[in-house]
Amino acid sequence: MEQFEERLKNLLAIEKAYRELTQTSGGTLTGKEIIRRREIGDIVIEPWDLKNLNPNSYDIALDPHAKKYILGDNDVLDPRKVNPTEDIIIPEEGLILRPGDFLLAKTMEWTETRNLVPRIDGRSSTGRLSIFIHVSAGFGDINFNGNWTLEITCIKPVILYPGMKIGQISYVTPSGEIDPDFLYGSSRKLSKYQGSRDAEGSLFALDSDK
Repeated sequence: MEQFEERLKNLLAIEKAYRELTQTSGGTLTGKEIIRRREIGDIVIEPWDLKNLNPNSYDIALDPHAKKYILGDNDVLDPRKVNPTEDIIIPEEGLILRPGDFLLAKTMEWTETRNLVPRIDGRSSTGRLSIFIHVSAGFGDINFNGNWTLEITCIKPVILYPGMKIGQISYVTPSGEIDPDFLYGSSRKLSKYQGSRDAEGSLFALDSDK
């Protein structure tokens, strides 16, 4: 009888461990798991406010400091060059963005991510205002740290306000071994935007295979 009870205890422990594993791997983290990963150091979000936590994401805010490309009527963006930008401030009364405008903005939050794949997307409420917070670059790399650059465009004229909750960050557990030699920010990986605190224009020109 004692052997049966011990075996049952072991089976229940294995089942519990398996359940915990399947709940925390191979998918998008829940809000509760974001808290846990933050506590153990896999996630850094500064400033942190529990009110911004969602069921499976965390709201991110628009910083007032932004940039836009300096383009004349006949100028074009050239991927093989570092295209010039100018700094702008989004005023408290708001900045009107019109279709065809393109703003390089940034998040108010500084983030660091270890052992997870971070991703930013627009919120449903901002999407319904025709706002895009990125053109195509929503995924981050494992080990990225910095303020996120936002590539803001719109379909309809809209006002952007500093500090508005413009998007959300979520985290996905990677599948497979994480190779430290190829982490973003490692000596073997060209990490052009690692540690960015400002909105960054494209550094495509620095790619070795451009």
